[in-house]
Amino acid sequence: MTKRRLVISIGLAMLLLTIVIFYLFYFTKPHAFPMDDKLLKEMNSFYAEAHADVIQDVVYLDKQHVFVPYISQENNYGLSFWVWKHRKWKVEEIDTNGDLRLWKINSKDSATYHFVWNFPSNDQISYMKLYAIKQRGYHISGDVHHYDPAVQLERKISLSEKTYGSIQLETEWVSVIDEWNKLNEAMQPSLFFQPFIMYQPMYFGWNTFDHSDTIIYPEHSTVNSSILNNSVGIENVMFVNESELEYP
Repeated sequence: MTKRRLVISIGLAMLLLTIVIFYLFYFTKPHAFPMDDKLLKEMNSFYAEAHADVIQDVVYLDKQHVFVPYISQENNYGLSFWVWKHRKWKVEEIDTNGDLRLWKINSKDSATYHFVWNFPSNDQISYMKLYAIKQRGYHISGDVHHYDPAVQLERKISLSEKTYGSIQLETEWVSVIDEWNKLNEAMQPSLFFQPFIMYQPMYFGWNTFDHSDTIIYPEHSTVNSSILNNSVGIENVMFVNESELEYP
């Protein structure tokens, strides 16, 4: 074998090895999810202030994203978020209270959005409502009057059987949000010509109700502290009072 052929062969072998390593590192199927004792050990190692003591459930949002609600030694109800990454299940964020969060698994695809929560069981919460809201707006540009109607989507979720859970953004909401985002992008004016026109974005909200249909905030929720590994698209969601709703 000539020196040139030897160099080419070594180069091809190294390229093949790189491809194999890259595939194994990024594209291998997830292994079985860790048992509770290993989850607790890793959570408390990752964030000692969590004081995680009881794993309530393991909820797969898809094959590579898992939501794990937990109870701490102080009887606080928290959230943990896990991702299959680099051939390992890794905890990406831990929150010490269970108020509603939105996990944007793919920030560019609203169909991958999931709400997750873990409310204290002793708060006597009967149900929760989720909202997608766009407030009404009105502006004038020269002789042109522009009115933006309000939008309010609502979904009711029973919490009588268990006070933690997750729910994927439903198809109707995805359609409305995607259409509004497209319209909003198309209507955005040139800042050079119309610098004062603002368009109302859509946002998410939630509230909880007792058995007499009165809005209540979970009384036993702790002040939240959290730690995150990377920016993984997990967002707080606004608690809304009746006065803030277009159609209470």
